[in-house]
Amino acid sequence: MRHVIFSLTLFVLLTLELGLKQLLVIPRDGGVTPSFTLILMVYVALSAPRLIVIWSAVVIGLCIDFVNPLPFINDRGIIAVPLIGPSSLGFLAGAIVVLELRSLVFRQSPVAIGVLVIMSGLIYHLVAVALLTLRGIPWLPTDAIAHWDISGQLVRRFFELIYSSLMSLPVGFLLLKLDPLFGYGLPVRTARSGTT
Repeated sequence: MRHVIFSLTLFVLLTLELGLKQLLVIPRDGGVTPSFTLILMVYVALSAPRLIVIWSAVVIGLCIDFVNPLPFINDRGIIAVPLIGPSSLGFLAGAIVVLELRSLVFRQSPVAIGVLVIMSGLIYHLVAVALLTLRGIPWLPTDAIAHWDISGQLVRRFFELIYSSLMSLPVGFLLLKLDPLFGYGLPVRTARSGTT
């Protein structure tokens, strides 16, 4: 049952992320947008067993890779093609960070989700940018990414993380309310008892 709920939640959040992109962009001319899928990954990494977290992170990363094609320069000009790998491996690395830190936070707190969105998102974006930058090395037999600027990417992705962290408060609150539907069943650490 939890896989169906996860799939439906991923579909809804990915649709919202893509559909509300023009509405939520700050500033209006080519700014940053929040990542609802990153918030979902952090929630799952806080709540689910380790194996489910790893596979969920890879699935979320694959979805991000598929829906965000990159502009490549080749002999026919600039074409947009999905590149499978950077987001998948980045989300996997970010999920591993949350797995290592989840025993230190209160899992039922949207604030904890917001803090972990920043921490895991930093790792995710560093891995993705590093892989995309390595792809553009001139002596590799691959097509270069058009208009790739590593510093511009890092700055834009950092502000995207801040925005995602702010959006994780309401989205994380809703995900925590849906916790019984997911049914992951990990013990929850509370302020009074330590665990329940």
